Amino acid sequence: MRRRKISTFASVGVMPNVETALYHDEAKLRRDLVSRGIECPELSGAPAQTFPETLDGGTVHFVLLRPSDQPLWAQLALLAHEATHIAERYFEELGEDEPASEERAYVVQSASGCLFDAHLRWREKHGDRP
Repeated sequence: MRRRKISTFASVGVMPNVETALYHDEAKLRRDLVSRGIECPELSGAPAQTFPETLDGGTVHFVLLRPSDQPLWAQLALLAHEATHIAERYFEELGEDEPASEERAYVVQSASGCLFDAHLRWREKHGDRP
C-alpha cells in the first residue's frame, strides 16, 4: 500500500521540528493510518479536524480538511484554526504551560504555512475542489 508523504515544517530557532500531514479525504486518511499500524481515532463531522499520533519516535499532526463549497479564504482560515491546535499540542509536548506570545505566534505561523502550502498544492492538482 502506498504511503502518503508526511510534510515537515521547521520551527524557529532551537525549537524541534513539527511534522504535519494534510488530508482531504477521510478514507485515504484511514487507509494511511492503518498502513502505519495506527488506529484511527473517532472523527467528528467537523469541517476540519486535527489529532496527533506517535510515529517513528516523534509526533505527527494529522489534519483532515473535509470537502466543502467554502471560498478559498474560508478553507485557509480553517487550516489556520487547526494550526493553533497543533501549536497547543506542540507546547504541551515540550512541557511548556505558558509559552511566550511570540513563540506561540511563530509556531502557529509555521504550521499555517505548511498547511496552506499543502492545501494550495492539492488544489493545483485537483482543481478548485476543497
